[in-house]
Amino acid sequence: HSPYTLSLHDALPILIELYEKQKDTRRLEETLLTLWQSLTKVTKDSKSQETKFEVALRYTELLKHQKRIREAENILRTIWIDLEQETESTRTINRMKTIGDQLQSVGAVESACLIFARLWAYYVKTGKQSSAEASSVSSSLAQVTRETTAESNNLTTLVERSEEQRLNSSH
Repeated sequence: HSPYTLSLHDALPILIELYEKQKDTRRLEETLLTLWQSLTKVTKDSKSQETKFEVALRYTELLKHQKRIREAENILRTIWIDLEQETESTRTINRMKTIGDQLQSVGAVESACLIFARLWAYYVKTGKQSSAEASSVSSSLAQVTRETTAESNNLTTLVERSEEQRLNSSH
């Protein structure tokens, strides 16, 4: 084992950078997928969790760019599940906010709402609800709540209209 030997886990982030620069999306996705799959199987030490979080964000960005929103959402939800198991450190809280923002960006407002509500509860519990971070979470929570309400109202309107059409056509 020479000091210059790279492990697969050390080499993959370098390859990811290279493929991003070359705009080689096929190889980029293959590499991200390989790294993602290997990270979901390893023990949950802090270094692998850090790498997993970074890979998830990169992979999500690639999937969003390719309009593969459901896949991006699934990866983000996996990271959220991992974060729920961690202790509430500043890093974990910041990561939760990032995942909440990402979920909101892919239209997963219910999931984002859960995360922002959990974060707000944390800020209240720790007496930090007047901090800049808490203010940002509060704004995000209000926004996803409005989006969720709007979606619900749109669905209700759609159901009411189809019911009216059904009744009118039966007369």
